[in-house]
Amino acid sequence: LFLSNYADMIGISFKSSIKYFPEYKTIFTGNPCSENALMIEAMQKSELGLTESSKLVLIVMGSLGSEKINNLLIKTMNSFENKPYQVLFVTGKDLYEEVSKNKFPKNVFVVPYIDNMTRIMKKTDVMVSRAGASTLSEIIALKVPSILIPSPYVPDNHQYKNAIDLVEKDAAILIEEKDLTGELLIEKIDYILNNPSKAFEMKQNLEQFNVKSSATVI
Repeated sequence: LFLSNYADMIGISFKSSIKYFPEYKTIFTGNPCSENALMIEAMQKSELGLTESSKLVLIVMGSLGSEKINNLLIKTMNSFENKPYQVLFVTGKDLYEEVSKNKFPKNVFVVPYIDNMTRIMKKTDVMVSRAGASTLSEIIALKVPSILIPSPYVPDNHQYKNAIDLVEKDAAILIEEKDLTGELLIEKIDYILNNPSKAFEMKQNLEQFNVKSSATVI
């Protein structure tokens, strides 16, 4: 129980710390969210008004969202207007009403939140998100190319540490919140979507972090 809770707190980085525990009574299980993500049925894009054949960029900063990043995204969304992909902007439940007052291009879809987010992650080509342990476990299990913006407001900056494990293995792209601009975000999104070999490489590199059957083992 201690190991399970501790792993959830510091996320992916725990795997490199397991060497400090006695091998004969320690098992690294991974996060059970990964197995749950694989088992859940994919969402039809049409449920959200999306086109099935279009590539999808999912932007989500957690169930509560981030007012600071939302404000930046509001100013950025018009730059997506002529892009050959669709953007699903998840604002966070409490911030949706304010964000939805704005007018966005036809290829930008705004929702407050999506229950069972992994259902749409299975149809996502690039995900822009925070770097919590559960989210990264789902990204790894589903092999979703991602741009990670770790929250700087968490204890011991642990989301950055979670993210850097993936970034160092070329399994994700990192943008720190202090460096985030609309131009930089679009540049990184386009870089992945316009380079199929890069997206494929990221998916392949995510495999080395994958721990199968975590929930079953636990």
